[in-house]
Amino acid sequence: MRTRLTDSSTNAPKKRRVGPHARDTRASGPAVSAADVPPLDAFLLSHDHHGDDLDTVGRALPPTADIVLTTPAGIRKLGGSARGLAPESTTQLSAPGRPTIDVTAIPAATARPCAGRSSGP
Repeated sequence: MRTRLTDSSTNAPKKRRVGPHARDTRASGPAVSAADVPPLDAFLLSHDHHGDDLDTVGRALPPTADIVLTTPAGIRKLGGSARGLAPESTTQLSAPGRPTIDVTAIPAATARPCAGRSSGP
């Protein structure tokens, strides 16, 4: 493994709604544009049901990765090399001559009291 990317957010700065009680404000653009991201060995997407973790421009990146790890619901949308990890499950990323990386899916809860539920399907 050489290049890994998580929860790509590559859109330009803007304000937008991300739910009934929340807004996302981006004060600056990405440090690296989607066009300048090097070839990806792995793409880790925590969840894809709103644009702060996989935005419009970033949706072009998962199909370029050798491995995509996401939620079971996410594989239906991403297809290709996507592998869905159920909560509490673990998989390994390995490559010759490199240390193995364990990836464990954990349920995540939002910090906002108004959301009141887990952040991923």
